[in-house]
Amino acid sequence: MNKLNQKVTNEKSNPDKINHAGSLLELIIRIVQKPKLVIGFLLVITLFFGLQLPQLKFDYDFNSFFPKGDPDLAFYEELNSDFGEYNNFVFLTILSDSIATPTLLRKIKTFQESLEEWEEINRIESPLSQAIYQITPFGINRVPLVTTKGISRTQIEDRGLLGNFFGRDGKSLMMIIHHNDLGSKEAGDDFYEKIQNYTDTSFPLQNIISGKTQMQNDFTDKLESEIGKLIGLAFLVIIAILILVFKSLKGVMMPLIVLMISIIWMMGFISLIGKALDIMAIIIPTLLLIVSISDVIHFINKYDSLINSGETNSESIKLSIRSIGKATFLTSLTTAIGFVSLIVIPIQPIKDFGLLTALGVLIAFFITILLVPSLLQLSPKPVQSSSSSFNKWQSLTDTLFIKVLRNQKQLFVALAILSIVISIGLNQLKINTSLLVGLQKNEPELETVSFFDKNYDGYKPFEIGIEINDNESLWSSAVLSELNELELFLAELGVKQVSSPVSLIKEINGSMYGGARSQYKVPDENSLDKAIRYYNSRRLSEEKSFFESDRFIRIIGRLPDTGSAETAPLYEEVELYLTEFNQKTGMNAQLTGTSYLIDKTDQYVVSSILKGLAIGIGTVSIVLLIFFRSFALLLVSLLPNFLPVILIASLMGWLHIDLNITTAIIFTITFGIAVDDTIHLIAKYQYERNQNRSNIWSIKRMLNHSGKSILITSIILICGFSIFLFAGFSIPYYMGLLIVLSTLLALIYDLILIPLLLANHKP
Repeated sequence: MNKLNQKVTNEKSNPDKINHAGSLLELIIRIVQKPKLVIGFLLVITLFFGLQLPQLKFDYDFNSFFPKGDPDLAFYEELNSDFGEYNNFVFLTILSDSIATPTLLRKIKTFQESLEEWEEINRIESPLSQAIYQITPFGINRVPLVTTKGISRTQIEDRGLLGNFFGRDGKSLMMIIHHNDLGSKEAGDDFYEKIQNYTDTSFPLQNIISGKTQMQNDFTDKLESEIGKLIGLAFLVIIAILILVFKSLKGVMMPLIVLMISIIWMMGFISLIGKALDIMAIIIPTLLLIVSISDVIHFINKYDSLINSGETNSESIKLSIRSIGKATFLTSLTTAIGFVSLIVIPIQPIKDFGLLTALGVLIAFFITILLVPSLLQLSPKPVQSSSSSFNKWQSLTDTLFIKVLRNQKQLFVALAILSIVISIGLNQLKINTSLLVGLQKNEPELETVSFFDKNYDGYKPFEIGIEINDNESLWSSAVLSELNELELFLAELGVKQVSSPVSLIKEINGSMYGGARSQYKVPDENSLDKAIRYYNSRRLSEEKSFFESDRFIRIIGRLPDTGSAETAPLYEEVELYLTEFNQKTGMNAQLTGTSYLIDKTDQYVVSSILKGLAIGIGTVSIVLLIFFRSFALLLVSLLPNFLPVILIASLMGWLHIDLNITTAIIFTITFGIAVDDTIHLIAKYQYERNQNRSNIWSIKRMLNHSGKSILITSIILICGFSIFLFAGFSIPYYMGLLIVLSTLLALIYDLILIPLLLANHKP
């Protein structure tokens, strides 16, 4: 009797030692005895979820990445309730070699006046809207800084317009179009397309439109194209690998059917609950394609090994469910736990991604354990076209087994050196977030941001909100002086185009002295009351409303989007200054705004990673301890999977990949995926030991039987996640790169370190 027959005999003659999940697996065995009923049931559910797919929506909302529950977010929302969101604007830039000529300026004026009539637009800033103030016997008037008569480069510089509304390249002019809160993404898309079409029609010149509505529109379009491209490439890769491995139509179609049904269920469920696919959620279908195929391959390999040994179809299915079902459920559970642990990150898209992916992994297991046995009932032949392939894999794992046992000390030293060398990269790991969350590569969106940072005074909005207790005290000389000092301090730090109520007061004071720039300062006691009266005049109500409400005043400006790592020191200095400012004035001044809140997510990155890993490792440890009932085997299971997590962080440092809220998820995902193969190896080893086989012989059989499936699934993971390198977004791109690297590391530690540890394990 060959080894495989001996194994089957042992399984049948030792029912108390069969490694199965008790009554639940026995229930599944009874259910799949009626394959047509099971397949019919699954098809009905699939049809139901399939009908939900046309309602799937795509979305990208900058605000969704704000840290939920943060007190600064509450302050920001209160400020917005008075002023509206400062980020509700669009940069519109006209490009021309003769940008400041009378002909073009006249066209721009006509264009601007027509835009101001749109109900969606509440304010437009441009060179033609800039003014100085003139005091007359009839009150205060606005005198334009730029007219349609044209303006020279020298005048642009003298009037402070270079880098503000005229590009430093001398070939562009910018308008800032402030729009209302558009309410929904669909309304934002309509507004963006409307302004884009109108601009293209009005100006036969090249233009650049950028801003929140544009980014959300373009990102959503890219999301729709990305999901189709990633799923399509994933299917092609998986089909190619399945053909190479199984060399049969059955071996290709069976896993594909399971995968397609799993994706339809998951995406249909997402549509059913009204969840829009965002920059995180688009990864879920491809992730499920790659992760869930492991369950199918382990089951098929077990079934083939049994039926090729002479077992009947029915017994092969029963034994496969009993021996593989529990381990497969455990791997699905631990993977799901890895994803669920992402709920500790206070960013809603990441929380949703973790929960939905975890659900998808469990759905894929449920479909696999019901559908694959049912299909095998109807088609009882082996899945692989030839049993000779098993011998080839066994020859490979036998060679690996011999090499590991003969070179134990050398391999321990080699793994230690590899780990130490890679770990050096930890020193280079940097926490950094940009305003355009999810972009780190050379996407066109970043090129647009770079254009504004280079030619203008930055793309990144800067905002301070100041809660006032008493409007009367705001206009004292002491408070105005403190506000003025704050403005000057911000300008020294590099904040560009700083504007606030005190800026307007200083302009008015200069106007009272005939426009003398020397008087562009806070009024003295004798002039203060007069300046305040002009400030409160109806003619300046629009300018005033942009900076002051009943409860708040705000200071705004712009910064280059260089990333949070460079902005963090500036924020720290500002916060220290605001603490002193609040003590002196009795007000409550805080940093706020879209940019600040997104940058602030850096504070949650490290703590979220540690919490997520602690939850994942802790929960998985409890599950494995219950399953293996051995503390030693628990340590053997965790070590080869915890090391790749640390090394991935080091590789990010080596490769200069920024650590932020979007790349932080890689650690829990890596652990959740990597632990799967380890569980199959240890489960097989423990089963062999329970059959009273020697330690060395159990290691050999572990590599022979589980090693093949692990190699195949690792190849699929590596090839499958490699398709993410074709993604246009940085999130899937870096996820693919890092999971490929972590899978390679996990495979090395699984097939080398685990046998080494078990060889020195004294049961």
